[in-house]
Amino acid sequence: MNDVAYKQSEAAKTSNKKKRIKKNTWVIVGFMLPALLVYAVYTLYPILATFNYSLLDWSGVSGESEFIGVQNYVTLLNDASFWQALQNNLLLVVVSIFFQIPLGLIMALILFSPIIGKRLLNVIFFSPI
Repeated sequence: MNDVAYKQSEAAKTSNKKKRIKKNTWVIVGFMLPALLVYAVYTLYPILATFNYSLLDWSGVSGESEFIGVQNYVTLLNDASFWQALQNNLLLVVVSIFFQIPLGLIMALILFSPIIGKRLLNVIFFSPI
């Protein structure tokens, strides 16, 4: 008899645990739903809409549009201005990563080091701001 009662007790505990997990799952979903909704509205929808627009021949003003597939991408890849703009952007990224960030780090380390003239350097560094 004790063995049967013990098994029933364990079954009840397992059942209660499953109910608690199910309840906690709905609470988690409830808290995540607003964030996921904001993410979908302000991130996913614009990305998908932009991709859709890129497949159309559309002026952006009129309601008339024509599906042309990847022709816009073919035109883009054959445009010299696109390649020049891409080169300029890559140059900007390289300069930023290898010059601006280390220079900013060096300036910050100088400002927080115990040197004479620290206040003057603060004024020089932050006066443009």
